[in-house]
Parts: sequence; structure tokens; C-alpha cells
Amino acid sequence: MEKLGYIYCSKQFIGRRSNTTFSATPPGKEAFRETHQYLRGVFEKSKNTNNFLSFYFLPQSTF
Repeated sequence: MEKLGYIYCSKQFIGRRSNTTFSATPPGKEAFRETHQYLRGVFEKSKNTNNFLSFYFLPQSTF
């Protein structure tokens, strides 16, 4: 995710212990919002169908 620019990774030492923190970048936050919205739509569609094995996938061109 860091290579895609979705998160920022900071590594440091505090005393003798390593400390790593991650934070979301603005593009990462937007990607999360879009994914969350998409998954909510999938969930809502699956609630309204009798076929519990229905799966919905994003077209390959959106990746």
C-alpha cells in the first residue's frame, strides 16, 4: 500500500526499541472511502436477493 501512495510509513527508534507508525495519505483515504462505499452497495444488494451466494465484483479495468 505504501508503494501505491495510500499510506505513509515512519520508522524510528525510541530508546532501544523500534517504533513504526503508519498513516493514511489523502489518496489512501479516498480509496478507502470508495472501497467502503462499494462494499456497502454489495451488502445492500445481497440483502435484497434470495440467492445468498450472489457475488459482485469490480470490473478488472477499475483496478
